[in-house]
Amino acid sequence: MVKAMILRKLHSTLMLILAVGLAVLFSSCEEEAPNPNDTKPFVSIVSPRKSEHLLVNTLVQINASDDQGITRVELYFDHDLDSSRVFKTPPYEWEINLDSLRDSTVHLLYAKAYDVEGNVSRSDFVAFYVSKFLPPQNVTVQYITKDSIELRWEDKTGFEKSFEIRWSADGVNFDEVIQTAKMNKTKATIYSSFSKTRDYYFLVRGIRDSISSPNSKIIKMFYGSGGENLFAGGGFESAGGMSAKKIARWNAEQWQPTGTGVDNSVMAMATYQGDLYVGGKFTADGNSAPYGYIARWNGSSWSQVGEGFNGQVFALTVYHGELYAGGLFVRSGAKELPYIARWNGVEWDTVADGFNAGV
Repeated sequence: MVKAMILRKLHSTLMLILAVGLAVLFSSCEEEAPNPNDTKPFVSIVSPRKSEHLLVNTLVQINASDDQGITRVELYFDHDLDSSRVFKTPPYEWEINLDSLRDSTVHLLYAKAYDVEGNVSRSDFVAFYVSKFLPPQNVTVQYITKDSIELRWEDKTGFEKSFEIRWSADGVNFDEVIQTAKMNKTKATIYSSFSKTRDYYFLVRGIRDSISSPNSKIIKMFYGSGGENLFAGGGFESAGGMSAKKIARWNAEQWQPTGTGVDNSVMAMATYQGDLYVGGKFTADGNSAPYGYIARWNGSSWSQVGEGFNGQVFALTVYHGELYAGGLFVRSGAKELPYIARWNGVEWDTVADGFNAGV
């Protein structure tokens, strides 16, 4: 009896030890086995690519996934995070605005993704270069004959594969490509029959595959003073290596400044009774004398034309012996002139009832 009791007690003890051992074993196995809920999410930056040169604004695209679901994606720009780059739902995208970044700089991107269990992953680092596709600068006409024009400009990027020169008869519609130039070139000769009685407008832009740079500032050319001088107006600061603020005069040998020039772009020109009239975005000459968006050049100095206008001038022409101006203005002094006016030799006058929008 005593022996049987001892055996039963020993059996119970062995079973307890075995149960505890199995529990410890199973517990150990459960701790070592991977828990699917502990799996970290996947996250990567699809665009831009590593070491990519960005010429234009570019969309950052992030790919993030997890078997339990993504709750948040964060995009870090140069190790900085703000609310505009925190995403709760797809698509996980954000645009890089190159206008806010300096040219020829390097920046760093990486993303973090969080799942419902609080697990977090970080993407690889993506460095990119800012290589702004800037427009050609200081476009000028170096010479003109009856059958040829040579345009020159400054190349500010070097990323183009070619240049495109467009021309217009009205300064608005630049649909026709009149000439192309190879990459890194800064001049082009255009052969055509150029009339001394009409205006010509040109602009230049760089081309790289399907991307184009912004257009250069428009340059306008026409013969003035009976063909003795060629005037060019636009947004430039120099011509032929000489300082020439927004307007220059060609004397068949070299470019010359036209007085002190004006303080903003010239958009329109016309000759009237032997003088040159220019209109545009300017409000003063190079000496800060006020002109109200239009001025007269008599061959030696600039002067105001009446009381000028209260808005930009985009068109000047002579019709039936009178000078007309059109633009974004609605007044000259106290007189109402909705977007068009006629110069009567003393002041600007109305043209019927004018227009309801800019000319």
